[in-house]
Amino acid sequence: MARVTGVPISFLLSRGQSIKVLSQLLRKAKQKNLVIPSVKKQGSGDNTFEGATVLEAKTGFYEKPIATLDFTSLYPSIMMAYNLCYCNLIIMSEALLFVVSLKHETSIG
Repeated sequence: MARVTGVPISFLLSRGQSIKVLSQLLRKAKQKNLVIPSVKKQGSGDNTFEGATVLEAKTGFYEKPIATLDFTSLYPSIMMAYNLCYCNLIIMSEALLFVVSLKHETSIG
């Protein structure tokens, strides 16, 4: 995934989803000699999460689709609520070995 998204392997575990998308956008923009403006963060300097960035909509008809990406709201909540993680995956052949009444713990607990 690091090779596909163009980020270091450490970013896959330590950074969010948006860095992977931004890296791919920047790579494509460079190939096409396009410039993507940088947005400077404003605020008090502390790293607290204040909420989503909401852009004012421009009314009208758009011939080309407009995409929006929101990685900070739904994705982590679903992952935490259902304990979804690659390390919790039990392959079907392994699942058949477990008796339903027994408790099974994955490698991380």
